[in-house]
Amino acid sequence: MTRVRTCIGTLAAFGCLAITACDSSTGPSETHAVSGRTAIAQPIEIGSSLYTKAKMPEIPVTQPLPEPIIVDPAIVQYDLKVQVPAQLDAMIELIATPVEDPVDPNDPLIVYHPRDLKKEQPYRRLRENDTVTVGQTLCRLDERNVVAQIEMSEGMIASSNKAIAEGVKALDSYRRVLEVNQKLYNGGKGPVSELEIENLRATVARLAQDLAQNEQTKVKSAGEELMARVQLTRYFIKSPVNGRIVKLLKSPGEFAKAGDVIMEIQSTDRVRVEGKLDAQYATRLKKGMPAYIEPTVPLGPAPYANWHRQGVTCVAVTAHPGRPMIVSGGEDATALVWDAFKTRQSHRLPNPTGVGIHSIATTSAQAKRHLVATGGGDGKIRLWDLSNPDKLPTDPLKVLEGGHSAAVAALAFSPNGRFLASAAGREVFIWDADGNRVYALPGEFRDAVTNITFTPQATLVTAARDRSIRVWNLGEKGASQTDLILDHREGNVNVLGVSSDGSRVLFDKDSSRIDVVSLLNAQTIGTVQNTSGTMRFTGLAIFSPDDHYILTTCGDTDARGELQLWDAPAIGGRGSERRRLVTPNRAAVTCAAFSTDPANPFVVVGTQYGGVHYWMPPSAGERGKRFEGFVESWLPADARSVQVRVVMMNPQAGDRLQDRSMATIIIPPAGELAPTPAPGPRAQIPMASPAVQPANAVVPVTPGGAVIPAIAQTSEPATRPMPPTPEPQVAPRRPAAPPVGDGVVIPVVPAPVQ
Repeated sequence: MTRVRTCIGTLAAFGCLAITACDSSTGPSETHAVSGRTAIAQPIEIGSSLYTKAKMPEIPVTQPLPEPIIVDPAIVQYDLKVQVPAQLDAMIELIATPVEDPVDPNDPLIVYHPRDLKKEQPYRRLRENDTVTVGQTLCRLDERNVVAQIEMSEGMIASSNKAIAEGVKALDSYRRVLEVNQKLYNGGKGPVSELEIENLRATVARLAQDLAQNEQTKVKSAGEELMARVQLTRYFIKSPVNGRIVKLLKSPGEFAKAGDVIMEIQSTDRVRVEGKLDAQYATRLKKGMPAYIEPTVPLGPAPYANWHRQGVTCVAVTAHPGRPMIVSGGEDATALVWDAFKTRQSHRLPNPTGVGIHSIATTSAQAKRHLVATGGGDGKIRLWDLSNPDKLPTDPLKVLEGGHSAAVAALAFSPNGRFLASAAGREVFIWDADGNRVYALPGEFRDAVTNITFTPQATLVTAARDRSIRVWNLGEKGASQTDLILDHREGNVNVLGVSSDGSRVLFDKDSSRIDVVSLLNAQTIGTVQNTSGTMRFTGLAIFSPDDHYILTTCGDTDARGELQLWDAPAIGGRGSERRRLVTPNRAAVTCAAFSTDPANPFVVVGTQYGGVHYWMPPSAGERGKRFEGFVESWLPADARSVQVRVVMMNPQAGDRLQDRSMATIIIPPAGELAPTPAPGPRAQIPMASPAVQPANAVVPVTPGGAVIPAIAQTSEPATRPMPPTPEPQVAPRRPAAPPVGDGVVIPVVPAPVQ
């Protein structure tokens, strides 16, 4: 019995030891039972902060907002095609437009009128696909007959003026003679007879009649001249709309009869945007409801590129002021430093043969030196000093000892550049600027870490394949995990960005949605969403340095070479797609980075085929603007959907919508409130676009650029008519020789859009 009790006690002791060993891997703040008692593990002493903490920005409480109706995808179509006819029978002399600026005499498109022997007025020949504007001269017919009629009418008017002037003189003279003779007549007592008085009266009446006839002739001639001048304007054919020429049906030298179509013009003034919407939302639609259009604007990279011999795995941008340099690493065991904006030359940072580069990090502008860290497939980290861009190194500054046993998948420098974090598999190490390993993060990861980011608050944000995002407090002695763990990610986006102020992180909720989550309270404060299902988020989602934009990549077969640039959502709002960046040959995107230099903003990507491409910034003023239209109709498309049509006026310049392009329709519910803008610094770093939209063509929104402004609710929605087409203007009276550009606008002859 004693031996049994002793054995039982021994087993109990071993059981306690087993429990203690198993619990040693748990978090420092967890509790566990030992010998029937509850023991509280002591927290890890991490010491003071690894570097000076910045204050966490305050984020307003998210207010629930009504969901807008989203129609995606939608197709943009130009709404009107017009035919430009001849209005009278005449010979076509020119199909060209006058040019006021100096011209190149060797330009084959420059022509002159056949009767302009001095070549005083140049014309530019018009061709298909040329853009035209309202009132622009397009064609000139032979107008000599009507010019002769004008000259004859002017001659008749001049003769009538002379006859009227002489008639007035004669009439005045005879009236004075009549007055004198009437006094001499003196009631029959004077020397003048009554017959002479009557003859004078008859002469005065005849002269007055002749004067009236001359004035009548003048009025008739003036009317004929006016009619001839109006007729003259029809010989100068002008564009009735803004648009582009889609077809030329006549040529110079041909005879055109009245009504013959000379050319067809596709109007670009007004567009319709159509897409299918699930039938259950049709009851929320009302005619005349405001709608916003988010066009899909594809944009190719700058014409310069750099190339690796194998796929590019990582890319970063240095913080050299005024001269940022692109650093890319690839499977070819090489890092290339590319001075894309000055010398356009690349410099090779070699790695050992056969050891591919898997990660790259560069120091920020706050650091004392411009360092680059490269992580290799051999688990080693190499530091390179790029402080002098005119004398780049060929050997690493240091190879960090005591490195990882697996390929280094992620690297990041602290904001001050004094510390470096590295991740390989489930290991995360912290290094100092001298290349010494400070400590390792506790082994809390259940799968490989894919991304690490320092924040200004002396924390490290990690994303791992265990579908979690964790936040770590960094001290001088060690690191401890905070209570903020974001799990249940989709897991397809390996690189998830953190805002520059450390307040927000991107979270891949599912393949079609990226959430912006507060690192203060883990609340979702905005979303970026692909609603069509044709674009699926994979690879990466990162903030721009000014936090205005979010860049995402797609991994689907048809969209793998496309990146989406979004306006970062405002608090409680939805991000709007601003640009679609397309790589050459739609090569799959493997990595991307933003330039942090405000003077040289750009985004750079690496591709599976070894290409490194970048996109230059657009003109300022585009951010936060949208195209506005209104709901015109919704008709049944099939048993489950309706075809929604939105019409709008197209901007006159810049980002005008293109025919047959793709877009998204956003129809906000009535009474929607505009949310508070998202926090964060707001430097101007936009991404490529043409000129700024006219103020009457787009609608500014909140600085986040993502949420629709408030719309007043009315009891009966009124249909908002489109702005009327400008009235044609009749040219003023001019000399007989018709100057260039004189004319009226041709009536619009609608034709079905093909």
